Amino acid sequence: MGTNKVIVGEGGEGGAGFGDNGKQGESSSFSIWTAFGGGGGGSIRSDGLPGASGGGGGGFSHEIWEGGVGIPGQGHNGGKSSYHESWGIGYGGGGGGAGMPGGDAVQETNTGGNGGDGLPCCFFDTPRYFGGGGGGGMRDSGTGGEGGLGGGGRGVIGDNTALPGEANTGGGGGGGGMDGNDWFPGGQGGSGVVIIRYLAPRGTMIKIH
Repeated sequence: MGTNKVIVGEGGEGGAGFGDNGKQGESSSFSIWTAFGGGGGGSIRSDGLPGASGGGGGGFSHEIWEGGVGIPGQGHNGGKSSYHESWGIGYGGGGGGAGMPGGDAVQETNTGGNGGDGLPCCFFDTPRYFGGGGGGGMRDSGTGGEGGLGGGGRGVIGDNTALPGEANTGGGGGGGGMDGNDWFPGGQGGSGVVIIRYLAPRGTMIKIH
């Protein structure tokens, strides 16, 4: 049967604050198959970064920034940012998910973009989702974007703590917020997962190191 190497990647770090984009997640792999890490979310005046799924665009006053580009067959693009027409408050776009693109921030409702949903895996009694995008964060007014199904963290407003992606789902971390002149970090991405299912003869011994 031979030996196959399994690698479970760590989630990317959230941006630390002003001008610091989220980091790309590490890839997970088994034998010849690889699921690439997701792209980090954009900080102020920055597009989301590319990856398996793209990060959401960073929010800034009276400017719109695009989401990062996803890899076909692995994930989807991140959503773009928006802003409040009168107040000039920026809203971040949602991160792309394995199953759906990240949502754009919504100007009319003062809401950060929702993270895109991941994909369900049917190896369980109840289907579980993996690879959800993180929600977009924003300044000190409005509503942060929801995390996508599959471990995506919710985006926050103001000085609230950004929610990380769920461990072993590949879910993206939520976007950080801003309060006054203080910027707060985004959430850490969730670690990856490798799920293996195969038919083995009765009595087969499997060793895991």
